[in-house]
Amino acid sequence: MKTPILAVPAAFFVTLAALPLPRGLGQIVLTQWDFNSVPPDTTTTTGSLVPRTGIGSVTGFGGVSAGFSDATGSSDPAKKDNTGLNLSTFAPQGTGNGSRGVLFRVPTLGHQDISVSWDQRFSGTAARGYQFQYTLDGSSFVPYATFSNSAGGNAWVPGNSVELGQIPGVADNPDFGFRIVAVFDPGTTAYGASGVGSTYGTSGTWRFDEVTVRGTAMPTVIPEPHEYALMAAGSLAGFAWWRRHSRREGGGTSPGAGHGTHGRGRA
Repeated sequence: MKTPILAVPAAFFVTLAALPLPRGLGQIVLTQWDFNSVPPDTTTTTGSLVPRTGIGSVTGFGGVSAGFSDATGSSDPAKKDNTGLNLSTFAPQGTGNGSRGVLFRVPTLGHQDISVSWDQRFSGTAARGYQFQYTLDGSSFVPYATFSNSAGGNAWVPGNSVELGQIPGVADNPDFGFRIVAVFDPGTTAYGASGVGSTYGTSGTWRFDEVTVRGTAMPTVIPEPHEYALMAAGSLAGFAWWRRHSRREGGGTSPGAGHGTHGRGRA
């Protein structure tokens, strides 16, 4: 006998296809910098500004000097050639609040629920105040979160993080970027030194490692509640049509293949 073929209306599949893809169970890494040389070499005074994962760019700005240095103590799992991005030549005391630091550009196309995390090391004479700023157009920056190093001088502060998912315009943005800048102590017009008993100086250094941008894939469709109801109704209608058709054509639970066969085939 011919094997019966299930006949299901095309509208049933259209209804299913209209359902949105589910959100991911968690964020994925969009871009990450570890600043290690590729391939690894024997010195931490050389490194790479190319992201380990994803795409993006990084640069010092405002007059800082950028280079590479040892990142031992960061969360980078590399056992050899663990390199960090090193910044020095910050603004003179009492000037340039929020004007010098490091700038990262990362397109977030196709992704939402964006977050940023990083490890940062402070020398004793470096500014302890630092601020995260973001941009939606690539040129104007919005202050978002201000931090103060309490770990002291010559110490890493791992796991700095900000969540940006609630900010309109961050998701799916080719011009998204952020920067981390040195700022005055709150309520003052002066930089505070990171080290206990130290004095702020322009030659103080910041070091960065494991700078990571995460996000979740955007769903292809986000129906309104009433659209979900219509989809469900369409699915039920399609199933009811199939049930009626199968009974009329095959007289049982195994419908025949197409009109005119009436559920029978040649022996």
